Amino acid sequence: MLELGCGPGVAITALAARATRGAVVGVDHCSVMITHARLRNLVAVRAGRVRLVEASVADLPPLGGPFAPRSPSPP
Repeated sequence: MLELGCGPGVAITALAARATRGAVVGVDHCSVMITHARLRNLVAVRAGRVRLVEASVADLPPLGGPFAPRSPSPP
């Protein structure tokens, strides 16, 4: 799953908890938000279930894929 503008990673936490396979990728242009998201999801990041990318959506590096066309609503 791909979340653009992930902010401090609140939704990433919910998505990672619901994802049964693959990984959740969060993108944000703000280094402070990526730091907060990384700290909030540290266990999942270390396990490879969450990947965080600091980048502008307009300048995204190749992220691989495929990604889910829709993501489940967080609880």
